[in-house]
Order: sequence, then C-alpha cells, then structure tokens
Amino acid sequence: KNPAIKIRLMGHSLGAHVILSTIHSLAKNPKNNGIIESIHFFGGSIPANSMSPRIHGNEFQKIVNKKILNYFSPYDDVLKAAHDEKWVDSPIGYNGAIGATCKKYSQKMVRPQNHRFASYAKTIKSFP
Repeated sequence: KNPAIKIRLMGHSLGAHVILSTIHSLAKNPKNNGIIESIHFFGGSIPANSMSPRIHGNEFQKIVNKKILNYFSPYDDVLKAAHDEKWVDSPIGYNGAIGATCKKYSQKMVRPQNHRFASYAKTIKSFP
C-alpha cells in the first residue's frame, strides 16, 4: 500500500531467528520481492550457513532490496558458549558466515564490550 516506505529490519541475538522466519514467510509470495530495504544482524544466533544460496540465501536475495549486513564478534562470550556447547551450529554472529553467501550479504567484525545490543550498537558509526 505504501511502496515508498523503506523497511529495515534489525535483529540482535535471537532476533535473527525472527528475521529468518519473516524472510521465509515473505518468500512464499513473489509480490514481496524487494519489500525489505535492508537487514542488519547484531550478534545473530542463526546458523552460519543460513546465507548460503542452498539454505536460505536465495530467499534473502529475493526479499531484500539493497543489503544484508552482519556484525559479528569472535569476542562475544554468549555466542562462544552457544557454539562450544553446540546450542547453535556455528552462530553467524560469532565468526560470520560459512561458505558461499547470497550476493547482497556482507559482514563486519566488531568488538563489543559484551553481548548486549547496546554494546553492538556502539560499534557502528551510522545506520543504515
């Protein structure tokens, strides 16, 4: 109804799962192609292979208009525990994506003070 509105999704930690679910649902209808302007993950807990074209990358590529940016940190103790304890298969927010990714995906290593969103937000210069 409002094609001029730019929708940007931000997900921190488990919020990345909400975004993944949203993209999966939107991808079922071709009229949703390009409806999301950008996605920004901060310490995301989805699996590191999620952006693979063979997993969910093609869905992200269709639904996202501009970019998918992942802020990851190998210094994040919460994601390290999730990885070490096998609660999540290589969280994308811990060491970034694994393997091939969709073309709109990029990542940036950051060093937040802790796992909280506020710490991740302090590591970026501007948004979006």
